[in-house]
Amino acid sequence: MFEEAFGVIENRHERKKLRDTFWQMQIDSNPSQHSLKALKGFVSEARKILSDNDLVWITSQNQLPGDEENGRVNPLLAFVNHLSWLILVYDNQPNTAVRVK
Repeated sequence: MFEEAFGVIENRHERKKLRDTFWQMQIDSNPSQHSLKALKGFVSEARKILSDNDLVWITSQNQLPGDEENGRVNPLLAFVNHLSWLILVYDNQPNTAVRVK
């Protein structure tokens, strides 16, 4: 397993659906598709998948040598937490468009 946010979803159908939802939101040229409302919808869907499934933790590719204990990560959970922070920070800004790369 590699350190890609969606790679930790074991259900192939759910993994593809969530990945496609995110990437479509990013490549769509319509600014309304980049709204915080759209991002909130994605985060909500991701949180549901995270809560309905066993969390898969992997060994980080960026861990320090000899630090196996602190090198376990769940990239999707980290990604969702980061997106949640963006929503929290920018939620009260009118007409905010978000692109995550």
